[in-house]
Amino acid sequence: QSRLVTVRGKTENKRTVEVKVELPGTVVNRPVERGTAVQANQLLCEISIEDRQVSLVEAREALNQARIEYQGALSLKQKGYNSDTAIAGAKARLAAAEASLSRRELDLRKTQVRAPFAGIVEDVHQEIGDYVTPGANCATVVDMDPMLLIGRVSEQDVTDLRLGQQAEGFLRNGEVVRGPVTFIGQQNDPTTRTYAVEIQLPNPEHTLRSGITT
Repeated sequence: QSRLVTVRGKTENKRTVEVKVELPGTVVNRPVERGTAVQANQLLCEISIEDRQVSLVEAREALNQARIEYQGALSLKQKGYNSDTAIAGAKARLAAAEASLSRRELDLRKTQVRAPFAGIVEDVHQEIGDYVTPGANCATVVDMDPMLLIGRVSEQDVTDLRLGQQAEGFLRNGEVVRGPVTFIGQQNDPTTRTYAVEIQLPNPEHTLRSGITT
């Protein structure tokens, strides 16, 4: 015996992220436009390097000097000319130089704002020449694959649902889509006494859009 549960819902993309800038500077490159399909880690915005490259070179030189001094301190200790305190100081300066270089390298990487996942650029928020501060939006990226069907079922029907069950979605244009149940809510809406349910749909060609009544 089987039962048919009919749910009115809509399609919804799985993730929407406003990718933000982490460093101040001028936008020197923005290779994407609205509607651009991007891969994970693809460049969205590039901030001016300014003096960050110089700071990186200085940090590398400081690290080389700290390594030389630390090795020299160890050599003198072996010959009986250096104390444990001097060794500890040289080691601390080496660690500080390594940390400074790591910060400079990270700052340089942050001048390139990249997509956190593969998706579609829904909106762009900066133009070349704009000056931005940390926290400013670079672009909005939406994850369209997989797509979700979301709806709500009654407390009578929710007991018949199981994760992994196959569902069919009938779109307004007549298209039929299929996918497994991937989420069943554990708490009901106190007003409607219904439970949330989600079905996952493959959408590799991005033919399904978010918000379509199903």
